[in-house]
Amino acid sequence: MREMTWLTLAFLAATPPPVKLAAPGLAGVELSAELTTFYGNHLAQQLALNESLAIITASDVASLLGVERQKQLLGCGDESCVAELANALGVDGLITGSLGRFGDFIQVNLKVIAAADGRTLALYSGSASGESQALDTIKDAARALSVQVLTRLGRGVAPVGARRFFWIPLVASALGVGLGLGLFGIASADAAALRGLGVNTPPLSTADAHRHLTSGVAARTGGIVAFAAAGVGLLVAGALWLFGAPVALVPTAQAGAVELWSAVSLP
Repeated sequence: MREMTWLTLAFLAATPPPVKLAAPGLAGVELSAELTTFYGNHLAQQLALNESLAIITASDVASLLGVERQKQLLGCGDESCVAELANALGVDGLITGSLGRFGDFIQVNLKVIAAADGRTLALYSGSASGESQALDTIKDAARALSVQVLTRLGRGVAPVGARRFFWIPLVASALGVGLGLGLFGIASADAAALRGLGVNTPPLSTADAHRHLTSGVAARTGGIVAFAAAGVGLLVAGALWLFGAPVALVPTAQAGAVELWSAVSLP
């Protein structure tokens, strides 16, 4: 997923408070506790780069709840535990997830759960071919999670994309091919009539010959135009599919009373 820096909008309105998310820590599978903690802190730091988010880190959670209570709540998978943890921290959402090493790959699975009703605000799943590449994967995860959270909490504009319309020029292209074939068929029939093909074909009058000639030229020209339009339709359909990925507008920074929004393309 990539940020499209060419489009940034500023809204001269009162800046709403940032969305509060708690990142109490991630679970690790076949990873050392130190590395798992570092990855969790890296995720929190990347999320905090978006000034529309306020992140409570694992150390903050431990300071507020105590280490033992933090471990108890993190080890509980019930929604009641999630709600208790979120309410105790006064946040809008809770970041949970795990990282696991499988051979040379590290799998990253993350989720953001709403504090109010326990619904899923964001999901991310990705893999990295090594510990260093996992840092880039977590960076991509932070961006994807922030877009989903801000959009679903009403802080961003719902994703829109042109890819969904790629079938329209594709269908038009198919119709153009059909029309072109039909017109070339008419042109071929007129050409055959002018050559006097067929059994017991009577000679053509001057008027009929002129009519077949005019009709054949017009049909051939129309067929060429129809095939050209079909080719353009294929190019447009391909462009919509390749470059028409959904785009979401989300707040990414603040400058006093000005909130800066950026267009972020989604996969």
